Amino acid sequence: MRSAAALGAMLLLAACSGTGANSNAPLLPTELTSRSTRPVKATLRIHVPRHRRRIRAHYVSPATQSVAVTITHAGHVTHANFDLTPATNPNCTAGPVVCTLTLVLEPGSNTLSIATYDGLLSGGNPTGNELSANQNVPITIAIGKANLVSVTLDAIPASVVLLPVNSTLAGTLQTGFSISKCFSSAKATVLSIDADGNFIIGPGAPAPSLMSSDTSHIAVATPAPSAPNIFVLTRPNLPTPFSTVTLTPGVTPAAGSGGSPVSQPVSVKFNGDICGIVDQFSNGFTSSGYGISVGPDGNLWTAENGNNAIAKVTTDGSVTEYAGFGTPTSIAAGIDGNLWYTQCGFYEIQEITTSGLGLSGYHTPTLGSKPYRIVSGPDGALWFTEKAGDRIGRMTTGGTMTEYSTPTSSSTPTGIANGPDGALWFTEESTNTIGRIDVAGNITEYTVPLASTPWDIATGADGNLWFTDLAGNAVGRMTTNGSYKMFPVPMPSSQPFGITAGPDGALWFGQAAVSYVGRIATDGTITEFSVPWHTEYLTTGPDNALWVTGEITAVFRIR
Repeated sequence: MRSAAALGAMLLLAACSGTGANSNAPLLPTELTSRSTRPVKATLRIHVPRHRRRIRAHYVSPATQSVAVTITHAGHVTHANFDLTPATNPNCTAGPVVCTLTLVLEPGSNTLSIATYDGLLSGGNPTGNELSANQNVPITIAIGKANLVSVTLDAIPASVVLLPVNSTLAGTLQTGFSISKCFSSAKATVLSIDADGNFIIGPGAPAPSLMSSDTSHIAVATPAPSAPNIFVLTRPNLPTPFSTVTLTPGVTPAAGSGGSPVSQPVSVKFNGDICGIVDQFSNGFTSSGYGISVGPDGNLWTAENGNNAIAKVTTDGSVTEYAGFGTPTSIAAGIDGNLWYTQCGFYEIQEITTSGLGLSGYHTPTLGSKPYRIVSGPDGALWFTEKAGDRIGRMTTGGTMTEYSTPTSSSTPTGIANGPDGALWFTEESTNTIGRIDVAGNITEYTVPLASTPWDIATGADGNLWFTDLAGNAVGRMTTNGSYKMFPVPMPSSQPFGITAGPDGALWFGQAAVSYVGRIATDGTITEFSVPWHTEYLTTGPDNALWVTGEITAVFRIR
């Protein structure tokens, strides 16, 4: 598509009194002059602009090559067709092209129908695509005085395009658009395009329109008269992450063009941004939640460490609490359709069904090991850290348990997560170390700064490991080859705690000593959001919201 604008045509028609036909205009119809003893000469000036790189208004499309004029007078119809290039018409000058053409009109009432084309004449007739027109234009020629008439040609659209005004709306009409679900306002331009790929703007341009299939999530305001092609989009309500709305840009040409309306629907997909809207669900809780994860039933499950209970929370906030489950610390979904949780105070791994029925419990071989964080591994087994045992545990859903000692003693393993490389990665709080264990039990350790206390760990969308540094007040990034970089948290002494991959491609972390939740982009940029509580662990729910536990008797959702 050329970026030059192509705007309906504006033609200036001037007729002065005179006698006889213009002998220098062999293309004029001879039958017109023979019917009148006092015809007049009319001068038709057409400006054909150069192709330009910027969108600018022009009188006619840069692709114009010829014009056809139909003249009706007293029931008689004649035609006058002209090429509009200097190479084919001596009455056209170059750079930009200006053509001065001569018509012969009868005094009194005439009707002109004018159309431009992107092809040269062939056999005296225009060829190619019709670009603009104005039909049935009344012209009255008076003898003895100048007759000046302006005629605006209305452009004929072949297609329509939606162009974002800024980066809030990203994409193209062909591929679709994306937009943050947190956006408040965006602008988009609707432009028509002629048959040669030129934008049509200015006088004679078709009237633009923009429709939304869901005005509750993307509303479209009527453009200002001073900028009729620019539409303002707003978001009345928070949409569901990754949902779509259909926008349909359209253009309606003026009746004089003879063209038809053109429209083109395009999808706009919301992303998974977190907008900072906090919902608190506390019905049924009598103590603070701790570990939290998504269960096999699509609900959130949290361990109430201080209340000997497990709680189920649906994505609409309905809470069910199941009591009598010891001292649950961390919880994960197993491949058997049940949930498995650690009993830090009883050195056990226990099982609970999605209906809240407690099943078997399994002691770790190492007494007093304090099993802490647990995940379902790539091999379908449950993997967990043993804070007091300096071990990583593996247990099948059938209850077979194996322990692997960390190479460094007194390491205090805490967090554990599935890595991007098919291994498990874990933190060692007491030895400033990040560990890697493959499913065969082979462990490799990587040292991080001595001032650090690695606490929890997660895999980011960038394929790196991200971990919280409790004592160093930082978040660390580690590649799978052990290279690391630390990013200080702006809020002092915040105690970065649990960490998880968010729906927006960033990492989100709890801050156990302050009422904030942190967000760190994969480039290391940290943003902190004030919340009503100190935060601990968090996870991304099936609704693509963040679900967070903290110091008070509630679980929170951040949308």
